[in-house]
Amino acid sequence: MLTSQRGKANGHSGFFPGYVSLMLYFPDLGLAAALQVNTSDFTKTRGMRTLLYDAADIGASNNQPAAPI
Repeated sequence: MLTSQRGKANGHSGFFPGYVSLMLYFPDLGLAAALQVNTSDFTKTRGMRTLLYDAADIGASNNQPAAPI
């Protein structure tokens, strides 16, 4: 479990050769966001959590689930 500006977040990351993924669920906001990147180079995935936090902000500000990115 993570604690962020958006409240608590539960999730997990994943890896398969050629793909890195991250999923977060924000129970206080009632929404989830997931992202998959086509790479095996973890240095290129450092902003994934920030992108999911931004998606949570968009979803919360619209008072509806965030659109897929």
